[in-house]
Amino acid sequence: MTSKPQVAPIEEDEKKIRIIESREMFMETPLYIQVTVLKDSFFVWVGTKDRKMENLSTAIPSPFSAIPSSSKLIGGPLDHFSESLAARLAKKTGKLCFVTSSLPDISMMHSFAEKKIT
Repeated sequence: MTSKPQVAPIEEDEKKIRIIESREMFMETPLYIQVTVLKDSFFVWVGTKDRKMENLSTAIPSPFSAIPSSSKLIGGPLDHFSESLAARLAKKTGKLCFVTSSLPDISMMHSFAEKKIT
């Protein structure tokens, strides 16, 4: 069961901030996605429960390489999902991207979430 994404535009000094929220089902587990779209960047949160920031990664396209520069800002060394997703989104959109995830370490769930976000 997939819910329709809800979009809440907020206008401020002729600049628009859009917040897109979605609830998807991965097997029997609800997956929540929130994307905050700014003028030149965006922030993605994806998780299964409360909106916790267990990790935070960022990526930005590089004029010197086809691969975006990415870095983990918060989180443990074993979680690579948020950093790799930030890099792929930055490459695809050409914008600065922040990603935080509170998903369990299940690769199929990560793939499903990435597909729903992109």
